[in-house]
Amino acid sequence: RVYEYVEVVRRAGPQAWIWEETSQTRAIRFRFKEKTPPVTATTSAARVLQAYPPEVVLTGGYLDRKFRPDAIAEILDCMRAPNSFTRIIAPEHEGATTDTCRWYGTPYAVGPYSAEQLAAWDVGAASELPAELALPPRNELIATDFSLQAPELDAETVASLAAAPPGVTPVLLAATERETVWWHLDPRFRRPRTSLRCVIHIPAAYATPRSAALAQLFTLILDEVSNEYTYMANLT
Repeated sequence: RVYEYVEVVRRAGPQAWIWEETSQTRAIRFRFKEKTPPVTATTSAARVLQAYPPEVVLTGGYLDRKFRPDAIAEILDCMRAPNSFTRIIAPEHEGATTDTCRWYGTPYAVGPYSAEQLAAWDVGAASELPAELALPPRNELIATDFSLQAPELDAETVASLAAAPPGVTPVLLAATERETVWWHLDPRFRRPRTSLRCVIHIPAAYATPRSAALAQLFTLILDEVSNEYTYMANLT
């Protein structure tokens, strides 16, 4: 399916709207990026210097400056099975290795794909591709309004809030027999972010081992079902 989807993207060609969405989300991440420890920032900058000139070392990994459909098409054309490298880690290959890693002493073997594998992965000539494979829809969740509800505070007030012990009581927005909703506005960090936590208490969920197992299965299924929607939110 990997090569089938690559072929879907290749046939669709470079899409300006996808590049614009990606550029927009990356710019947002850079704008509101949290401070990193000096050691981490230094090693990251040194690594990025291998790909970007010094004047853009801080933004090179975040900000996209130009839409280059020719470069995108060239990269897509290289993403074919004969150019790929597949790493397999499995116990059934023990004893079939021919080399040893010079640093870790790990046994390994390197070999070409078989003709059968390459033929199975060559989908470029296919007249039709699976209908369920398609480009994603436009992401309607990308933020454009970054205004804050928290008032702007002076440095002295921010310092006093940072020194205050945790445990500030949030505001009760709603309370019924079945649910309670609390809200708290944090004035210290002043970032356009929201942290939402839902806690569901169901005593019967852990009444028996069977109930506990079913509850775990339900949460896994719920996570899988909602992934298509939450994935778009995570991109932003």
